[in-house]
Amino acid sequence: MTVTAEVQKGDCLELLKNLPDEHIDLIYLDPPFFTEKVQKLKTRDRTKEYSYRDIWGSHQQYGEFLFQRICQLKRVLKN
Repeated sequence: MTVTAEVQKGDCLELLKNLPDEHIDLIYLDPPFFTEKVQKLKTRDRTKEYSYRDIWGSHQQYGEFLFQRICQLKRVLKN
């Protein structure tokens, strides 16, 4: 079994556009969860804090965000 991982940073929607159809073996998806809050997390040593805005404004905006990405994920996923 060969496991190869390449780290890429950015919006997955933009990164997926550069991948050919049926190129990926496995996809793990961990999207925002429509909490309508700013999420914050500190590193274990508490020296850095990361945060993101999980605020969407409407269910439609959140649904469109997910739909666009899931369509691209389906396209690049191998049968």
